[in-house]
Amino acid sequence: MGTPTPQDPATAHAELRSLLDNGRLDKRLAKGQVHGLASLSRTVVSEAFNSTSKVPSSETVQALADVLGLDPVRLQELRAIAAREVNQGPTGVGRPITEWDPHDLEIHPAVQAPQRPGTTGDVADRSSARLPGYVRRAHDDRLADLIQAAAGGRSGMAVLAGSSSTGKTRACWEAVQPLAPLGWQLWHPFDPTRAEAALTDLKHVRPRTVVWLNEAQHYLDAPTGLGERIAAALHSLLTDTGRSPVLVLGTLWHEYTSTYTAIPNPGDKDRHAQVRELLAGRVISVPASFDEAAINTAKNMADAGDKQITHALDSVSDGHLTQFLAGAPELLQRYRTASPGQRAFLQVAMDARRLGVGLQLPAGFLTQAAEDYLTDEEFNSLGDNWVEQALAEASTTVHGSLAPLRRIRPRRSSHPQLEETPTRLAYRLADYLEQFGHHERYLLCPPLSFWEAAHNHLTNPDDLAALSRSAVHRYRLAWAYRIGRAAANSGNTEALVTLGQLYESDEDTEKAKALYLEASQLGDIEAINSLEELLENSKGEKATQHLRQQASESGNIESTIYLANQSEHEGDSEGAEKLYRQAIEAGSTEAIAGIATLYERVGKKHDAEKLYRNMINDRNYEALLLTAGERERKGDIESAERLYRHAIEAGSTEAITNLAFLRHSAGDTEEAENLAQQALESGDTSIVGLLAIRCEHTGDPEEAERLALQAFKSNYPLVLWWLFAKQRKDAGNTKGAERIATKALEVGATSAPAFLADLYENSGDTAGALRITLETIESGSAESIFHLASQRKMAGDTEGAEKLYRHAIEAGSTEAITSLAFLRHSAGDTEEAENLAQQALIAGDPDAIRYLAEHHTKEGRRQKSEWMYKKIADSGNVRILYIISAAKKGYFNNGMKALWPNGLNPDGTPTTPF
Repeated sequence: MGTPTPQDPATAHAELRSLLDNGRLDKRLAKGQVHGLASLSRTVVSEAFNSTSKVPSSETVQALADVLGLDPVRLQELRAIAAREVNQGPTGVGRPITEWDPHDLEIHPAVQAPQRPGTTGDVADRSSARLPGYVRRAHDDRLADLIQAAAGGRSGMAVLAGSSSTGKTRACWEAVQPLAPLGWQLWHPFDPTRAEAALTDLKHVRPRTVVWLNEAQHYLDAPTGLGERIAAALHSLLTDTGRSPVLVLGTLWHEYTSTYTAIPNPGDKDRHAQVRELLAGRVISVPASFDEAAINTAKNMADAGDKQITHALDSVSDGHLTQFLAGAPELLQRYRTASPGQRAFLQVAMDARRLGVGLQLPAGFLTQAAEDYLTDEEFNSLGDNWVEQALAEASTTVHGSLAPLRRIRPRRSSHPQLEETPTRLAYRLADYLEQFGHHERYLLCPPLSFWEAAHNHLTNPDDLAALSRSAVHRYRLAWAYRIGRAAANSGNTEALVTLGQLYESDEDTEKAKALYLEASQLGDIEAINSLEELLENSKGEKATQHLRQQASESGNIESTIYLANQSEHEGDSEGAEKLYRQAIEAGSTEAIAGIATLYERVGKKHDAEKLYRNMINDRNYEALLLTAGERERKGDIESAERLYRHAIEAGSTEAITNLAFLRHSAGDTEEAENLAQQALESGDTSIVGLLAIRCEHTGDPEEAERLALQAFKSNYPLVLWWLFAKQRKDAGNTKGAERIATKALEVGATSAPAFLADLYENSGDTAGALRITLETIESGSAESIFHLASQRKMAGDTEGAEKLYRHAIEAGSTEAITSLAFLRHSAGDTEEAENLAQQALIAGDPDAIRYLAEHHTKEGRRQKSEWMYKKIADSGNVRILYIISAAKKGYFNNGMKALWPNGLNPDGTPTTPF
């Protein structure tokens, strides 16, 4: 039996110190030696062994455990109790991992092995479903490293990205099992909605908690700015040393990951800035199929008697075992052999989900929308009860509880307002069919009945806003406006602002102004901001003053702070203070920073210091960071530094990094590097770049290279290694440049092969250039091959570039399709260029077909350009046109606007004025 863990904090702290002291004596190390080996400051090490000092951080304990060869789990457990982080009462969230049913965490019940000859296997109901044996793959090793770090006291996050039914959620479940015997909790934010639950209770997450974000788009892409706020709250949780260790696990489809991590185009709103920062370096890809090693492992499990794995291996030959176990082939077969009525319902559901409607699809919406999905012959042959029959067919299970459309009801306990009204019948589309529909129907705009049904039956304001935005992106402007008005009347004005931005980009200021004003009067702050910009500066501010006042009186914090800032600027300190206090009572951190700045400006130093002390005591380092950042922007570096130190005292890792940059700028390199090391130990890897550049400038190239590669491993901008390699190349140090690029290649830098090939060719080593090119093609890395192709194109070798682009396309690069289309067009091969452009559009890149459409317009080939513009519109990529229009005034008028000034109808015909 293990040693019992004391529950008294003082006893736990004493035992922790005793274990550390004994470990140091066993290793025969002085404290000064420990400081050097653990890369910790002398003060930190001294305090860790001192009986009168505070409890060391989890990162310090982990570093000491590594150096002294002690059990990190035991030490972290004692540290958590000593710091009173365990069993802190009912304010925490979650329950022990051991108490969770994996199916309640949304792991699909798996197909069971058939019990009778000739049967295909069933998905058991949840009460009897058994998980099949688990086959570990490469992504499991990365998860295991994260789990080990969490068990050792370091917070972390991973989001598994992959296609539907590839085992993402199951991988997360298997990963957390080692944490169960250590007493970890698991929290799945779900009720009343996922986003609301997360935003409300993230502040209650305690140490040693797994935050479970399955289908993370419901959290990170929540409407009206909730997604960004959740991402910011997760960032704060992960960097809060007072609540570490915590573990955040999520899953996403690749499509969502690409959307969230993409840098926005010029003129486009950056809707995912916080999410993009949160996901950086935390996405783990899950392949769609098992590789040879995984298949062999599965075969061994089958030989050992796992009947479910045996059944999967006997049934598939392409490595898609998880999809088979989740019932995907049967779902697809049901769709392909569906009756006309059932197929129509499934296609309506697919279109609704891909255009942004939520999971619950009302039966009334499905019924009205289905009409135009049927041909005249199909519609006329339907029986009187076709609706009931088709819905019954679609909701009939293919295996056990798995159905193409599953009937759902909202729980009254979760939605008390439903007590007054009858429960609405609704359906949810199977995940696999949803993803299939995204690809299968990508180039199709839903027909008229879909938009009419959405307007008549959908009531959720976020669903309506998403549909209106999708209509804008498909240039269905009349429907964008109608559905956007419905969304605004239900409380979501985002769609009106999106439509206004489209008109503004087209220089139709009157329509844009009308839409902004309508949304502003309903309290939309972005609309007020856009209206001010449209009306030009002070004139706009004066015109929208009453709108700001109305929004503030309605409880809008942003407007209240805006008015407070304005009052302060006009010299009304008393009025500004009153407004700041109003915003603080509503929960604004920004207002705390604002009133602190006000106090200092008007000489209320005592009040300001009291406020800072309260921030520290409340661990409100976000307010301290905001205030310090404001001081830094105004050039008051001394105050900024002081506030950053307060924020560090309150537990902010970000403040350590900011202070390090300030000290570096002030020339205090010693403290800057000490702070940078401290930030690195606290989990902020961005600081590594500063250290690398510093070492490069101070003449320590070897350390600079080591840190540059460490920075890249931590997802620091790739330009860092390239910068060092290029510096050496430009200085004539070919060997040094080759060494850095080779190391970068070893850790996964996809542009390193292109750099090396160029380096070899310029130095006359054509054999080396050829070798690296062939090795890259053999590796199958689409991105690396694409970089090589681009390098050949820049060198003027169009023939070599074309060959490499084709290799990259075979490896799965969408960018290569577009680049090859441009090359073929330049060579005069318009037929292949157009075929490639359409292929790129299907893959999600509209740039090539947009370019060709513009070219045909200029050449007067109206029919050809019109066909291409309709393809762009139907696929939902019109936004690329008005983004370009914002940067190139007049472009839009020469394109779709000139063809169809009022937009398109759902069937693609021009809309009349509305």
